[in-house]
Amino acid sequence: MEPILQVRHLTARFLAHRGAPQCALDDVTFDIFSGEVVGLMGESGAGKTTLGLALLGLHDKERVALSGSALMHGQDLLMRNERALQKIRGSKISLISQEPGLALCPVRRVGEQIAEVMHAHGRRSWKECRAQAEGWLNRVGLEPPARYFAAYPHQLSGGQLQRVVLAQALICSPDLLIADEPTAALDACHQAQFVNLLREFKSRLGLAILLISHTPEIQASLADRLLIMRAGRIVEEGGLHKIFHASCEPYTRAMLRPIPRGATEYVEP
Repeated sequence: MEPILQVRHLTARFLAHRGAPQCALDDVTFDIFSGEVVGLMGESGAGKTTLGLALLGLHDKERVALSGSALMHGQDLLMRNERALQKIRGSKISLISQEPGLALCPVRRVGEQIAEVMHAHGRRSWKECRAQAEGWLNRVGLEPPARYFAAYPHQLSGGQLQRVVLAQALICSPDLLIADEPTAALDACHQAQFVNLLREFKSRLGLAILLISHTPEIQASLADRLLIMRAGRIVEEGGLHKIFHASCEPYTRAMLRPIPRGATEYVEP
């Protein structure tokens, strides 16, 4: 089976007016297959979010220089212009982050914002898009859907907003979902509920997920395979059981064990 995403030697350098460029991603290579959850772990500043944004073409090209390749359905995402990327975002690849409020306009009803994703890709009439949006609100557990369709973002809780953003991300049936710390702003109860939703859609839709999370429990409950990132490089990768129980990397073991009280960073033994 061919992977749906093939990333090869992806490098990202932040350009500066003065001084040398700063390397944020360094020769990153990995694959993602249909229906697979690939977990991406690393300390803060390791390059996890930079990687997700690079795949979506969301970096300012005047500030970030990318090299390498990211092939999806035979197309190199790094070589697409903005117009081509707009057709891919939301249709082939979608993104959800830990701040759902940033993805939603505060003065528009959330249902309209879900429907307009499908409408923007020219697939249905507005009436059909609205019906699909209500259907997705129901699928992510926001019932009755008509009530939530008419709500404004400020009227919903953080957990409800994250479900709205998930519906928005999945309404066009993308092949790949990039989930960047999707549960970080949720309490334990809502975290568990959201993880169950992701697991359900992975199973039902054959959805591939790049799960960016520094939380071992979240990765253990969802990921099939783990990529461990440090200073912009993939330093270890493998099946979930191997990484959790037989890692030879001190850096990986430090991230997976409970952090001692008062510790603020990983120190090389």
